[in-house]
Amino acid sequence: MELYILSPVERLQLVNQYKILEKLDAENEKHYASLREILEEGISIFYEKVFDDIYPQIAIEKCLLVQQVVEMFNALQYGFEKLIDKSGLDERDVLFYGFDVHDRDEWHFAEYWKRAGGMWQKILKMGPDSNLNVRRDHYAKMVERWFVIKYKYKDKEKWKLTKEEIKAIVADDNVPE
Repeated sequence: MELYILSPVERLQLVNQYKILEKLDAENEKHYASLREILEEGISIFYEKVFDDIYPQIAIEKCLLVQQVVEMFNALQYGFEKLIDKSGLDERDVLFYGFDVHDRDEWHFAEYWKRAGGMWQKILKMGPDSNLNVRRDHYAKMVERWFVIKYKYKDKEKWKLTKEEIKAIVADDNVPE
């Protein structure tokens, strides 16, 4: 059980918001009234009910890993698409298989990003229902190799991965069929 400590100002703000929601959303009026009463009465042991619908904060390190993985797969897929000679590579080598359900924070952030749109939708195709999901440590190893290669191009505005570079990034880390 997580304990929440709210200042009187925070409680007052939430109480006022719940009063407004009670008036605006008749279907959930009782629910909002219950949460408002918990806050008004200062029943701190029940504060967690107020935050039930809010996902716990995700550590910045986990968010950065997801960002790095998505950027890496964007580079891998772009490089693969531009290759003339794709021998020794398969499209599955550069497909993002999602995060393992055990890496819930990473999966949750990736799903948020997918819903947010942009180029990430192309990369983040799969979710936790896939039996091919990959663990975070697998991606971390790939990202390390990608950073070494990416560093070579740091001063170049436009670049794409070569076949050898793609193979080096995905080497020995192919997801089993």
